[in-house]
Amino acid sequence: MIIREMILFSLLCLGALFFNSSEFVDTGIVPKWYMTITMGIVLVVYYLILSQRKRSFSFEMQGIIYAIIISCALQALYGILQYWGVLQCTSSFRITGSFDNPAGFASSLCAGIPFLWFVWNGLKGWKKLLCVMTILLLVCGVFLSGSRAGVLSIFMLVAIWGYQSVSWSKLQKIVLVIGALVVLIVFLYFLKRNSADGRLLIWICCLNMIAIKPWFGFGSGGFEAHYMDYQAQFFHRNPDSGYAILADTVQQPFNEFLRIAVDYGLGGLLGLLGMIVFLILCYQKCNSRYKDLAALSLCSITVFSLFSYPFLYPFTWAVVLLDLVILAGNTWHIHWKIFSVVGKWLVILCVMGSLCITNTMVIRVKAEMKWKHALSLSSCGLFEKAQPLYDAAERVLGNDRYFLYNYAAELNVARFYKESLDIAMKCRHLWSDYDLEMLIAQNCWEINRMVEAEEHFRLASDMCPNRFMPLYRLVWLLDRQGRQTEARELATIIISKPVKIPSVIIERIKSEMENYLTLKI
Repeated sequence: MIIREMILFSLLCLGALFFNSSEFVDTGIVPKWYMTITMGIVLVVYYLILSQRKRSFSFEMQGIIYAIIISCALQALYGILQYWGVLQCTSSFRITGSFDNPAGFASSLCAGIPFLWFVWNGLKGWKKLLCVMTILLLVCGVFLSGSRAGVLSIFMLVAIWGYQSVSWSKLQKIVLVIGALVVLIVFLYFLKRNSADGRLLIWICCLNMIAIKPWFGFGSGGFEAHYMDYQAQFFHRNPDSGYAILADTVQQPFNEFLRIAVDYGLGGLLGLLGMIVFLILCYQKCNSRYKDLAALSLCSITVFSLFSYPFLYPFTWAVVLLDLVILAGNTWHIHWKIFSVVGKWLVILCVMGSLCITNTMVIRVKAEMKWKHALSLSSCGLFEKAQPLYDAAERVLGNDRYFLYNYAAELNVARFYKESLDIAMKCRHLWSDYDLEMLIAQNCWEINRMVEAEEHFRLASDMCPNRFMPLYRLVWLLDRQGRQTEARELATIIISKPVKIPSVIIERIKSEMENYLTLKI
């Protein structure tokens, strides 16, 4: 039983951590989710069938723990080999493991460290030494990734261990932990000050959103649909803000609790608080020897969630669900007693539900693969062959903002500006984004809807005030409309505008604006 469960959970963990596929447009995150859901369904069906074959059975946590530890150790080793240059990293970051950026890599390691700690307490001799080396491997991976959320998560685990181990007075230990935490936060802030200030900007704009809809929020997906509009409002009202040079297009709030507040308001936060209280009560009543492991794991993920977005990745969800099951039962050795007809019907319903989920997922996977094929054809200049595939995929992916943006962008490249604008506006209801605003403005320009083009260029400029392209396009739009005075004023602003990241394109834009002013005098 232990070996069988270890194999099944190993497949789930390895899929959640490592599975990538070039058959999808998103080669990293989406395949991991599909593999995790698939293995999750397999596990559910397996335990349901087992519950009918045996009058009672027990989960074997040892196999599950070792599956998580081995998977995380392999992930850490993968990332460290990238850092040393032995393995190639496909992104601009030096170390990401099998993820798209260091956040996914570091969050998975931080979720796995408590499991190693738990095992370490019960080992002796060379096994304990091996466990310590594995812990150091994971910690090293987090530090090399540069994840400040990961460093704080590890600090929290060390603080808990020190609090339990050091024989000082309670006051001394509390003062030491708080003092060390303050020093660490200040150090991490100045380590990447611009990045930290950028997150402060995001949190300020999120608080403005919460103030507008405090009770029930903007609904599911509300952050993606509205955040950049609020960032634009912030800079429109504060054009001289020091945050302007740091602004960028934002996909995540870098705080999972703020995301809940934005999407679901204070009602969502109260629901989360109720769940936390419930888990604390479960912890107090739970007599399982794994309850401390579950509590530590949840604490580690919670600290990481305060400064990043671990719940974007399926491995975090898998670990959290495991922790919840541990704490929700009086003991992990849960005995299944499904002897009645009602119990058997419940199993049948669960199996049927799993089949429905599988069918929905298969349809989605096929649509994702059509999208990938369409994008490949379009990239080769074969949009006429790609368009039927895009249309077929849209029937399934019509609410996927990334799909809609890509379809609109490819229509724009193929010079189907009206069709591109229609798809882009459909995407706009789901997504507030700088690049999307620029695409909409470009389409409006091409079909001679200049008033709308100007609105979208200005909105894009407010979203990311440090970008040059919206103002550059506005100069030529104003000139085309005969508004040369406004165009010259804007050209002057562009010439004196500070540069965040120097580039050949920015130098060319500034040079063109200087020539424009010379010719218009």
